[in-house]
Amino acid sequence: MSNKKHGILFLSYYFPPMRTIAIWRNYFIASEAKLLFDNLFIFTSSNKNLFEQEYIDISSFDVTLLKTYDYRKILSSGKSNNISFKENKKQNPFSRLGIKLLNSFPFSFLIGEGGIFYIYDGFRKAEKLVNENKISHLYSSYRPMADHWISFFLKRKYTNLHWTADFRDLPLDDVYKNYLGRRLQKQVLRILLKKADLVTAFTNGLQKGMQEYSDKLVQIIPNGLFRLPVQNENIALQNKFTLQYTGSLFLNERDPSILFKAVAELIYDEVIDQDNFIIQYAGKDGNQWQQSIEHFGLSSVSQISAEISSEEARALQQKAHINILLTTAQPGFTGIFTGKFFEYLASGRPMLVIINGIRDEEFEAVFTKYQLGKLVYTKKEAITNLKAFIAENYLQWKQTGQYNWEVDTKIGEDFSWGKSIEIWRKLMIQGEVPLFTSSDE
Repeated sequence: MSNKKHGILFLSYYFPPMRTIAIWRNYFIASEAKLLFDNLFIFTSSNKNLFEQEYIDISSFDVTLLKTYDYRKILSSGKSNNISFKENKKQNPFSRLGIKLLNSFPFSFLIGEGGIFYIYDGFRKAEKLVNENKISHLYSSYRPMADHWISFFLKRKYTNLHWTADFRDLPLDDVYKNYLGRRLQKQVLRILLKKADLVTAFTNGLQKGMQEYSDKLVQIIPNGLFRLPVQNENIALQNKFTLQYTGSLFLNERDPSILFKAVAELIYDEVIDQDNFIIQYAGKDGNQWQQSIEHFGLSSVSQISAEISSEEARALQQKAHINILLTTAQPGFTGIFTGKFFEYLASGRPMLVIINGIRDEEFEAVFTKYQLGKLVYTKKEAITNLKAFIAENYLQWKQTGQYNWEVDTKIGEDFSWGKSIEIWRKLMIQGEVPLFTSSDE
């Protein structure tokens, strides 16, 4: 592929101006891809009006809204609303069953995110672009699977199109298990991905998880930092020593209990002064967070906000002394760097990562290499190290009035969208991707 060749169609149910972290990989890759192609088209969901929105300049993109009648549309009754669902509402048996059905074929195809009307509309409108010789490449990203289905049907009809099937998450993971009938779901996914020229993910953990569903070697296109061009880099720190968490709790898989226990003990031991220390939370699961805060008697050092815009979240992250990242690691589910991780990296502030589950060597390696902060696991023996980390940084700030943690700036060079797009470009011009062969063979 020359420096510019024909056009590319991005199939992106999640795209700005939706207020959700799911938009960012698609947005940044599309922004860089404009340098590779003569034409770039975005197909996204008409459901954008059902999400809370924020201003992001997408005027340089050619955006088409696809007719969407999926479960989000049905549940919203056509009203413009924030239709994300709080974790406590997901925990009752009927909700759990509903979530599994919506993530399982054939229900995911019919009324899951996107749904059959979105798939049909996307296919017909993409056909027009193909017939007018405006596109030569396809990019689709899970979730939802609907974007992959549009690409699948296009690839069946127009075999010369080059299709990159990207995965930001594992469709069938053994942690959340939000599906029914693993054998059927695996078979359908393997059939779908046989048509893809490239199957991509952004971490080693996702690569390993996705390899089960592809005969071709899954390729890694890393994320860059989730930093917008207009992001203010000179925001002052909070007046109080602040631990900040912005995000969701995902049922019981992301557990802040060990942090709350450590802070409670430091307050009890009079290491921390309640008057100049705060734990801030911003997100849709404030009630669940508050219950845990009250359990550990930390209401006096707690501040909770509802969901906020990305701009507001970035400001809070830059003003925090330490950003909290809650994540999960299980066998076959490690090295999963969430979108929140790359959002935090852009803040330049240190992180406190709390991993619920087994040891995650890939996460540990990145943390050590770039001096990103502290990483602990939700195990009782970790509380001593956690208390020492919080106390050391809090006391340094209290005694000197300054807090100058130095994250290795080389991370901005290594996690670069420009580098990622160059990796993708080379993969596209290499032609045939090697078949996957197990190390056991």
